[in-house]
Amino acid sequence: MKLGDFLVNANLRRLYESKMAVHIESKPGSGKTAVMRLIPQILSDMYGQVFAYVEACLSHMDTPDVHGIQVPSKDTDGRIRIKLAQAYIAGQVEATGSDYGVLNLDEFAQCDPPMQKVGARIVLDRMIGDYKLPDGWMVVMTSNSTKHRSGANALLAHVRNRILMYSVPLDLDGWRTNYAEPMGMHFLWPAFTEFMPAAFATEVPPPDGGFCSLRSFTGLHNVIVGERPSDRTCALNLDDFALDTAVAAIGEAEATKAFAFFKTHSELPDIHEIERDPKTAKSPGPDRMDVVYAVMGMLDQKVGARNIDKIFPYVERLPREFHVAMVRKFLARSSGGALLNSAAIRTFLTNPKNKALVMSGVAGDQR
Repeated sequence: MKLGDFLVNANLRRLYESKMAVHIESKPGSGKTAVMRLIPQILSDMYGQVFAYVEACLSHMDTPDVHGIQVPSKDTDGRIRIKLAQAYIAGQVEATGSDYGVLNLDEFAQCDPPMQKVGARIVLDRMIGDYKLPDGWMVVMTSNSTKHRSGANALLAHVRNRILMYSVPLDLDGWRTNYAEPMGMHFLWPAFTEFMPAAFATEVPPPDGGFCSLRSFTGLHNVIVGERPSDRTCALNLDDFALDTAVAAIGEAEATKAFAFFKTHSELPDIHEIERDPKTAKSPGPDRMDVVYAVMGMLDQKVGARNIDKIFPYVERLPREFHVAMVRKFLARSSGGALLNSAAIRTFLTNPKNKALVMSGVAGDQR
């Protein structure tokens, strides 16, 4: 099970309608919280209701924020009773004014045992102090594990027994589809994750210093390029400050690899050069896989119904194993329907093997 699988309609519907709390555990910076923030919109589209979203980082709270403060009061007969004032989280949910929503108990494993005990009532009884969570709300939880050097504690057994516990691997494909593309990131960032996935593979972070995760890699993008660049293929300012920032963000070893890859930008052909003469425009050789991946990322941003037939002869000059991958990329984009009308694409798909490989990949990308 990958992170992106939680956004598949059929999977999400089953989880939502089960009314069980869903706990997702993975290494730091892998995109857990970002995926949780996408769920309300998917549920809204699925059920035709507006789903609110409340995020509560329990490790930053005290038990009264979750359970409510005990307040003495008197009954009508004058006897003193102890009641609970409304808990902070209950107030946040109630303030949305929605009977439908997603409550994310973020960094749950970072809670110490007393806070876990209080949180257990939310995941089992859907109670926040004396406040009953509306039936239309879904409870999700995100955590790191004890091996991830992130202050996580082992979950108490009675908590583990009340929830659906998923331990998920890093999902680079899901990050490219669900985050990098919608956020308009520079094409070299998702291209690097395809070229060198091993840079993100370390399961246990080093004891000190920056390390490469999707979160820190995204942060590096926001410093070097900007959060939402107007031109996703613009030239990069790879000066000493940028390199020092890369080391600070993702560690020296991965910064060196990333910068070597980013510098391939100067070796890429101009899109107009490709459109003018795809047969002679400069093309990377089979010994320059870094440039091939960079070219694929650049073309993915520049292709459209207007120029696909001009560009495709250039694609066929790339190493053969990349042809199907490139067509998958083209068709998985929002303009995929229009690109299917391309004479070049139709010709490519007349080969049954090409068609089977392409369509199986597009189906996976569009889940």
